[in-house]
Amino acid sequence: MTSFILVLIIALTLIELVLRLFPPDWLRAQMRIMNTGVGARQFGTDFGWPVERKNGTIFRFVQFSELRMVHYEYDEIAHVDQTGARATEFCSESPGSEPIPFLGDSMTFGVGVKDDETYVSLLGRKFSMCFANLGIPGSSLGPQLKLIQGRHAELGNPKIYVLNFFLGNDLDEINSGNPDQSNGAVQDGVPKEIQVPTWLVRFNLFVFYHNPVLKKLYLVQFVKAKALGLYNRLRLRRGQFQYMTAIFWWMNQNKEYLQETELHLDHELEELVRLSNVLKFRPLFILIPDKYQWSQLDRETKAKYYGLRVKDLDPEFPNRFLRKKLDQWNIPYLDILPCLRKESEQLYYIQGKHFTRRGHEIVADCIQPELAAFLMK
Repeated sequence: MTSFILVLIIALTLIELVLRLFPPDWLRAQMRIMNTGVGARQFGTDFGWPVERKNGTIFRFVQFSELRMVHYEYDEIAHVDQTGARATEFCSESPGSEPIPFLGDSMTFGVGVKDDETYVSLLGRKFSMCFANLGIPGSSLGPQLKLIQGRHAELGNPKIYVLNFFLGNDLDEINSGNPDQSNGAVQDGVPKEIQVPTWLVRFNLFVFYHNPVLKKLYLVQFVKAKALGLYNRLRLRRGQFQYMTAIFWWMNQNKEYLQETELHLDHELEELVRLSNVLKFRPLFILIPDKYQWSQLDRETKAKYYGLRVKDLDPEFPNRFLRKKLDQWNIPYLDILPCLRKESEQLYYIQGKHFTRRGHEIVADCIQPELAAFLMK
């Protein structure tokens, strides 16, 4: 028995050495993601933030509170202004000016960067206008419409609302029935059929992220990926949903999932049009791409990790799908994916889905000219 264990240890050690010396590209990329940053950090950034709710929906953060954002790649403090929104530079200096609210999720809020580094704040500086950052991590279109309806008069009856739509998960959250924000408990929207049990999520986070030894082993990640690929192929043959990051569902163009999402999206766009007519405001959508849409290298390596065929993925499909629906409802939009693709710098954090400081700068530059044209109408 002792000899068997010794041989097994030697064999596993040799396999680990081979994988370290000659890793496939997807494994090299996965290990880079796993071991970015130093020290054990809280996984997730908005847990326990002080919020105010109305009918179960988060409407604002507590005035003048400080919100700590902690992860492997950043440790920043967000400050909340007198309106319960994230502080933006120009709004703080001109509290009496008429705001243009920016609604969205953590991408709009600016998780991972300072107050004056978010693209909302940068745009406010470019235009010398109060662009109010009403982004709430975990939010989606449904709760944002409730926020408009509930806070419109309080916000000064804005004539324009900018709705920032993150293609990485907002479509999936619509399809999941618009769960209200749960202040840190919100995960990427996924089909209900493949929601992972909480205990398995926690086990995965501990073993593959928080444990300082296991997260460095190439063999562990190799076995995990191969097991996931085999399981996904089995589910596919059974006609079941596969386990993967939400954006890959869209790039893979699952027809059944698309039809269900379209019904929910039409309902919410109809409500937006109704609200805009009643409250006399103009909506503008900004389409915020996922990093796997922006980066071909990240997309290809992650596809191999999931056991998907790269040629089956269309990174522009989510944008085309949403643009088509917005055109049908005659709602204006800005699609910044083509502009972002001109940049070769790292615009997103390596481990997370959020923009880096440089990413926010480029997003603001991409939005500025078309937003200026919209404001002049």
